[in-house]
Amino acid sequence: MSTPDGFRLAVSAVDESGTLTRVSESGAIIVEQDSSIAVSGTGFRPGSEAVAWLFSTPRRLGVVAVGPDGTFSARLPVGDSPIGGHTAQVNGYAATGALRSLNLAVEILAPAAVDPVSRAAPIAAPGARVVPVQVSVYNPNDDPATTTTLTVTLASFLALAGATGLAGARVAASGRSSGRGKVANIATKKLRAGANSDERWGDLSRTWRSATTRWTDAISRQLPLALGRWSTVLPRLAVDGSWARAILGARGYALWVGGVVCGAVASATRASDVPIPTWGWLLAVVVLGLLDGAAGAVAWIVFVVQAFVANDVYGWYDVRLLLGLGVLWCSLPLLAHVIRPLRRSTGGGFADVFERCCDYVMPPVFVAFAAGSMAKALNGLSGLTLVSPEAVVQLRWVVVFVLPLRLALEDLATHGYPARFAAVQPTKLVSPSRPRAAIGVATSAAVFLFVAEPFFGMGVGTIAAAALLAVPSVMKLWEDSYPKSATLDRWLPRGLFRFFLLLVLGAYMSSRLIGPDGGDEQVRRTLVVMLVPSTIVGVIELFGRSGRIWPDGAVKRIGGAVVWATAIGIVTGALTLFG
Repeated sequence: MSTPDGFRLAVSAVDESGTLTRVSESGAIIVEQDSSIAVSGTGFRPGSEAVAWLFSTPRRLGVVAVGPDGTFSARLPVGDSPIGGHTAQVNGYAATGALRSLNLAVEILAPAAVDPVSRAAPIAAPGARVVPVQVSVYNPNDDPATTTTLTVTLASFLALAGATGLAGARVAASGRSSGRGKVANIATKKLRAGANSDERWGDLSRTWRSATTRWTDAISRQLPLALGRWSTVLPRLAVDGSWARAILGARGYALWVGGVVCGAVASATRASDVPIPTWGWLLAVVVLGLLDGAAGAVAWIVFVVQAFVANDVYGWYDVRLLLGLGVLWCSLPLLAHVIRPLRRSTGGGFADVFERCCDYVMPPVFVAFAAGSMAKALNGLSGLTLVSPEAVVQLRWVVVFVLPLRLALEDLATHGYPARFAAVQPTKLVSPSRPRAAIGVATSAAVFLFVAEPFFGMGVGTIAAAALLAVPSVMKLWEDSYPKSATLDRWLPRGLFRFFLLLVLGAYMSSRLIGPDGGDEQVRRTLVVMLVPSTIVGVIELFGRSGRIWPDGAVKRIGGAVVWATAIGIVTGALTLFG
């Protein structure tokens, strides 16, 4: 196969001795089990990698290294692939960055069923039949609408999370939470309401008593502090399941054990050598991660280790896919923490009850659609259509049902086990030193570039976008030296309202700059512009401090309900503000 722009590909089937085999009447290459498919050609990007697959159940035949001159050649064993019709697919990048893909029909027969022919025999016929496949190559450049939606949602959630991506809340001088501020207090602010020395019925019960609880309580208090010297996110994962350890004591770590089991089984039961679990096990780990983010992280670590041990990580696409799985399995409860408190102590008045009802309604919906976006992004990260629209809907419903359960468990621990909460978590988290925090910022920017490359390419615009997103985090390293304004803190949009404004602004900008029929080039050119508003908000936030909270009245509650309903309409696609 050849194209006018210099792309050439030859595919053949050979036995163990290298002898070519026949082509069927329909144009399919005939190959027997345990023999090989040979590929060679030119036109791929020099120094890149081309990946060969066998479908319908995806089986990676191998990765072909492209030489400095763009040529490649390799022999790829088909192993014990099932007998019958298949599709061989070779995917790689052209010098322009565009994805190249060739599908070719393959018929696999039992050993000794193939008649050898001479080496000079013809190989694949032009216009060979393509066998229908369940999973095919996915090129984000061919789906700019999805890429644009992911960009808008990402920018909005980053602004909601704050300048650090998962910025914390602090207690203002007045003793009331301002909802923004020093990252060291994101977890303790959420826990402080329940972490006191007043014993209640749960603290006096036997649900948490065991011979090892005192030892595990010490681990629960010290581990977040040790991790906090190196990271801002890991300590929050470590304290995320405090509710379970408050109620169950040492048995609360059963969620972490469940993470080990789920990660191991998810890896062992994969339907192909693509490093992604079957959908049922993927959802199982999502549920586990919603209950305890650290348990999801443990499952991910086990899954990644087994993928590398089994030599199923072939190239950068696989590494990106594993990173995407990690975000999906670990970050959902942290995102929910940022949207609304997962735990709070209420005085029983109408305002407190109303706020808690909002906690049960708002985070599940927004986190569900964020999870859907993360799942859809797995297609672009892997280069395969691994997640269908139906699967995304199923994932969203799982989040909608499980997250309220997590909230109920948090309320049980907060109101029934307040003294236990004090025993299983530190009173205050620590932040990493400035040099270590700077390394973290640089690492985050590098990861952004790595995962953005399939969607936007590695051009000046993508590098500028990474730098733009890093600006608030870099400035935050010197946060204490900036002047603070209580007025700015009071009037700067926060929480749901901030997310809503950024969502509306992103939708407007995408409609005007890209339009409904915009292509890949428009998306690439506007990436930096789309991220500017969230960066500005993150920078301005650094100069706000200790502003008074608006009184909780009917106007605020009604306005909040309108904003929430409108934001839900935009996120779900039920409401289109701009044509």
